[in-house]
Amino acid sequence: MSPNVTDLPDLASRPLGGSVVFATNDLFAPRENLISPGAPEFDPAAFGLRGKIYDGWETRRHRAPDHDHAPERVRLLAADARTGPPEAAWREVLPPTRVQPDTRHRFAIDDGDVTTHVRLDVLPDGGLARLRISGEIIDEALAQLRQRWQDALP
Repeated sequence: MSPNVTDLPDLASRPLGGSVVFATNDLFAPRENLISPGAPEFDPAAFGLRGKIYDGWETRRHRAPDHDHAPERVRLLAADARTGPPEAAWREVLPPTRVQPDTRHRFAIDDGDVTTHVRLDVLPDGGLARLRISGEIIDEALAQLRQRWQDALP
């Protein structure tokens, strides 16, 4: 029987070693916000050097000749980079899927393969507040996580 997703750890979280390795653009809000703990918060009065402060990942909009639009779809790719770079092994685990603004979306993905890296595509552009990747930790990764924890102790 499959575990309930709410019982699984967020594998993208910083305490488990998660990080945002790369983003094509984070002009308005940094990519690291994607894996920040807790729910996103919106403060209409918060402004910084770049303008409005967002508690999510916000990219520069692409200026099309006809109009601007916010992200309308997301896609998720996964890779097992234990034996090489993820660029060579991306597989689509969530095809381009319509999303709505200011809405929590949950997608059940039953891929079955080991995944060390995920790539989120926001199509065509825009922003996203949080990304959670719930899953099971394989024995090899759990042993590495325990070793990192032990090495970090004083």
